[in-house]
Amino acid sequence: LALEPMVSANTNSLNLILLASMPVIFGYMVNWKACAQACGLLLLYYPAVYGMSVLLGRPDPTSILFLFACAVTMIGCGLSTAAFSWATSKSAALLRSQKRAMEKIARTDVLTKALNRRAFNEELQNLPEVDEERCVTLVLFDLDGFKAINDQFGHDVGESILTAISDRVRTALPSGAKFFRLGGDEFAIICQGENGVQTDKDLSALVDAALAAPVDTRKGLVSISASIGSDQIRGAVQNPISLYRNADVALFQAKQNPRQSWQAYTADLGDRVERRRALLDRLKVAITKEQLTIVYQPQHNVSSGRVVGFEALTRWHDARFGQVPPDEFISLAE
Repeated sequence: LALEPMVSANTNSLNLILLASMPVIFGYMVNWKACAQACGLLLLYYPAVYGMSVLLGRPDPTSILFLFACAVTMIGCGLSTAAFSWATSKSAALLRSQKRAMEKIARTDVLTKALNRRAFNEELQNLPEVDEERCVTLVLFDLDGFKAINDQFGHDVGESILTAISDRVRTALPSGAKFFRLGGDEFAIICQGENGVQTDKDLSALVDAALAAPVDTRKGLVSISASIGSDQIRGAVQNPISLYRNADVALFQAKQNPRQSWQAYTADLGDRVERRRALLDRLKVAITKEQLTIVYQPQHNVSSGRVVGFEALTRWHDARFGQVPPDEFISLAE
């Protein structure tokens, strides 16, 4: 449709200029990509039309406008592409910056600014293999009696204590060690390689030292202690979940012994704690289902030998563990 008017001697110069500008205008209004494609097609279209007009013996007196139209199209295409490339690069850079900021927010605890549980899980899953000379150490600790502190002083004081403790521990850790708040008053430390400490005992000592001084709050000085459990693996970490489970077992044992704030994981400790946890769960079921029984121990008068009474004793026979000693399950019941 555009061919006949353009090869005619009556072609309007304004129409040619408007036609040459159409892809640029279209690109601004609708789509940058379509603009570039249309400009590229017109770069081929205008010379072809001019050549055809010569072959037909009807040279266009406004042929100079064909060249002008091509120039306008080329300039428009170049400007459009340059502007699009600049805007795209700026947008991509902005998106990357926003994505990094969002990822940092998603991995950071809002209150203490430490890494959160999501970051901890990712770090645990991505632990690299280490040789026999290097190690991976995981330390878990939580604050003793923190619920009582919240109840006595209020949650705002509790939050200020969590923030202060986090700052102290993070400052005391060696470079390379990563500090996490897992939730509530539970924290974790992952240390790979030497990093200035040789054992999990050294890391636990750093935590104890950081908590030694009372925390200054608006309600006065508050003394804080912590129960600490740890595990250390040399060589390749085959199962990161087991590293966390072992440290958690050690933490559980540390809570049972108030006189010892730190406990390292051992295979024997793992067996004992797992048995204790299993018995605790099964005892709750046994009490609900009335599976505990009573036996009577006769009481004799030493002088006469007569039976003067009976002592009622509780016994528990579990389907999995058999006859559980009273000194073992009574402490769980208490």
